Amino acid sequence: MPDRKKIVFIIPTMEGGGAERTVSNLLRYLDRDKFRLSLVLYEKKVQYDIPADVKIFSLGVSPSPNFFIKAYNYALRIVKIAATLKNIKPDTVVSFLTDVNISTILAGFLSLSKSRLVISERNRIAAVYNIGYQKIKKFFVRFLYRYADKIIAVSEDISGELTGCGIDRGKITVIHNMADCKNIAVLSGDKITETNVFDGNAPVIVTAGSLTKQKNHALLLKAFKLVLEKMDAELLILGEGPLLAELESRARALQIENKVTFAGFQKNPFKYISRSAIFVLSSLWEGFPNVLPEAFACGTPVICVDCGNICRELVKDGVNGFIVPGHDSKLLAESIIRLLEDRVLLKELAGGAVAAAGEYDIEKGISRYEEALF
Repeated sequence: MPDRKKIVFIIPTMEGGGAERTVSNLLRYLDRDKFRLSLVLYEKKVQYDIPADVKIFSLGVSPSPNFFIKAYNYALRIVKIAATLKNIKPDTVVSFLTDVNISTILAGFLSLSKSRLVISERNRIAAVYNIGYQKIKKFFVRFLYRYADKIIAVSEDISGELTGCGIDRGKITVIHNMADCKNIAVLSGDKITETNVFDGNAPVIVTAGSLTKQKNHALLLKAFKLVLEKMDAELLILGEGPLLAELESRARALQIENKVTFAGFQKNPFKYISRSAIFVLSSLWEGFPNVLPEAFACGTPVICVDCGNICRELVKDGVNGFIVPGHDSKLLAESIIRLLEDRVLLKELAGGAVAAAGEYDIEKGISRYEEALF
């Protein structure tokens, strides 16, 4: 099939995360009659399954906390991306995450690449890049993104913010994150052997996401303390990240550590989410949280702190979950308690969650990506 388009995806690693899950889905489901796929990683760290026909290129450049090494590595990555693109000669390059998008555009200049460039922007520009040195990224977004052939935004909010940065609206396509509903249904039935959190009679509250400031797990811990003052429950936190030790310390300070389980990154989070009573998203901001459609596909009602239009778009208050106004631990706790106490309402919202999942099914998303990549 010589007319297949050669597509290269670029992302730092394939460790746990929403962008990484999207790349994993694309690598699995893009039509092999149309595309030949390669993957370029900053480091060969892989937690998701990669199909055997996908060739992986590792730049071998690790992150560093040292400012000067970090600056050197940034430049080195650009040079190595440029060299890799010269070697592969792809028809289309698809980059994920803002830093990678900027580096890939600069590498394209350096390599004189003729490849079509598609970049995926998944972050709220206004929320993330308006503080301190992050403003530099906003400058690069304004100046460099116009050189991309197409920009895939994961929400209308992000599309609007990109347009506000002077990006031509005609270059932007909105494609929501996807939920592999059929696969999630299968994986949800897998046996749990890693934790005994589901062995008792207490309902389990679950969340999933990187342990970073953005996800605001501290708010959830504070709210969970208030829940335990009213009723028995368990809190299961899936994900890993730099704030693990700090969050464990907070749980101890709140004297709830024996009711909170930090389970780390789980390749199959769905077996936990599907068995939980409620999924909680406590983020300060989100571009498009993959985990909400995935929770819907698990039939798990969602309680979401109001972190922007995208959460209000995904979560229909009183239909498939609740939206908590503001980052208020008391209001969050009250919503959790209300659902756990009202089993009829919990069941109704679970049905609403399953109905909502179909809007984000992977078949629709893959079809839209294939259109964007041609």
